[in-house]
Formats: sequence, structure tokens, C-alpha cells
Amino acid sequence: MRRSVADVLKYWADVEALNAPQAEEPADTNRVLTVSHVWDADYPWLKLTTPPPGRIFRHAVRFGIFSRSEYDRELFRQLQSDKAADHDTGPKSKERPYTYLGVFQVNDKGVPVADTLDLAAFPVFFANLRGIDITFGDYFIKLSALFGREVERLREIPEQERPSRMVDSLARALLAESEKLLSWSPSAMDRAPRMVVLTGACKPNVPLQINPVNGWFHEDLVKVLHAAETGKNIGLVGAYLTERTRTERMDVAELNTLEGILGAVQFPEGRWPSEYPLTLMQQAAVNASRSHVAGGGIFSVNGPPGTG
Repeated sequence: MRRSVADVLKYWADVEALNAPQAEEPADTNRVLTVSHVWDADYPWLKLTTPPPGRIFRHAVRFGIFSRSEYDRELFRQLQSDKAADHDTGPKSKERPYTYLGVFQVNDKGVPVADTLDLAAFPVFFANLRGIDITFGDYFIKLSALFGREVERLREIPEQERPSRMVDSLARALLAESEKLLSWSPSAMDRAPRMVVLTGACKPNVPLQINPVNGWFHEDLVKVLHAAETGKNIGLVGAYLTERTRTERMDVAELNTLEGILGAVQFPEGRWPSEYPLTLMQQAAVNASRSHVAGGGIFSVNGPPGTG
């Protein structure tokens, strides 16, 4: 049983590790960030207006842009597997066509900002799949060192003598080092934008806030997987994955189930004295959880973002 739990955890850890992030499209522009696809030398920092008072423009440069579908094809070839049919009937988020290897930030003059490099993890795990022995930590350290040296070199050049395409030269240096470390160059990069730039106005000395490069769950999945493989207690994760039947689960979308949960005897004897009561499903979650603490203790109720 523990082996099957470990197999499930490893599957989802691999899915998280090999999943490529999506590069934003110009249509994703909003009130906070403007998205630009740079195909030639049309850098956003060359055509900006005056920023709001007390703010400066800063740009997050996603580099190493290439097709997500090309990466998927390479991945399935490596796994010797065909893409499975999609049976998900739920609502789907918009799929964007490009992914990227990393991101760094530049100031309003297009000068790279130190200590802003972030790297996608999936190329390292894809390299591991191909037999390349490298960790993400080693990969990050080596590319960060290169980034730091290049930023210092560019900053030492007088402003009037700085190359107009210094961001391109920095991106090329990072790509070359990545290719050397991973023995892999993404396909069809010549058919993708050179970079995807996110532009926003922020306070001086404050980095531009953008979406994270890597997923939230891989590190946690690896920790639980290690615990499962070494015989340690993995708590509710194990109980969830080893449940033989669905008899202990309830579908709160069914009226009969909901009526039982929201019966008068199921309500707690008190609640926080607030002007706003719980919503229907929040109250159902609280009521349903009470049986787990009938003898005392604490039970966590997870509320999806936006539910209050």
C-alpha cells in the first residue's frame, strides 16, 4: 500500500517538475502590467511616457522563449508516450503558446538589475530525464554567478557607450550557459519572440511584482514522497490516497447531503460575533468537520481563494 502511495506522489511530483510555465500574451495586459512581445529591437523602455509621481518604470524580461507544444512533443518522445485524451469536462484556463527559461528585471533605461534572476526548473528535470546529472540548485548557482558578472560588467561601461542591445547579449550568454549545462537547446526558438517583457510602475528599489516562475507544489510533494518512501507518517495524505471506497466522502452538491449537514443539530453552539455570517458552503464545511473534533482537538478547513 505504501508503495502505491509513493508511486502516486512521484507521478504528481514529476508532473509538477516537468510542467513548463506559460509566457504572457499582449492580451494579458491589465491596469498594473503591460505585456510586450519583442521580436526585433522594439524594447518597451525606449518608448515610455512619464511614470506616476513617486514611481519608476521597471521591466521583467522573460528570455529563452519557445513553443510549449514543441516542448510537449520532445517530452512525450523522451517518455515514449502519446499524449492522453483529455476527458476533463470542467472549465479550462486559457492556454498560452510560449514558455521560457527564465526572467530578470531591467530599469527604465534597460540596464539589468542585480539579484533579479529567476529560472524555470523544468529544463533541469527534463535534462535529468535524459540522463544528465545536474540539480536545480547547481544550475541556479552557476547561471546566477554568470548573471552577476555580466550585470557588473555592463554597469561599469559608461552610459553613452553601453550597447543598445545589452539585454540581448545578457540573454544570449544565459542561454549559452544553460545549453552547456543541460546539453539541450529548445526547439523552434527562431519562431518565437526574442523576449516577453512585463512593464509596470513601482516604487524605487522595489522589484516589479510578477507571477512566480515555478509551481507551488513540487517541493511539498517531494517532501511527502521522501517521507512515504522512508516509512514515516504522512498523515491525511496517506489516508486520502489509500481510501478504498468513496463511502467516506460526501458530495455537498447533492441536496440530501446538504440538508443533513445543515440540520439544526449540526450547527456549533456559537460563532465569532461578526456582522457577516458564513456563506452556505462555508457553514456546510464547518458543520461537516465537527465530527472530526467531537472528542477535542483541531481540524483544518480549507477555503479556496476568494471564498472569504
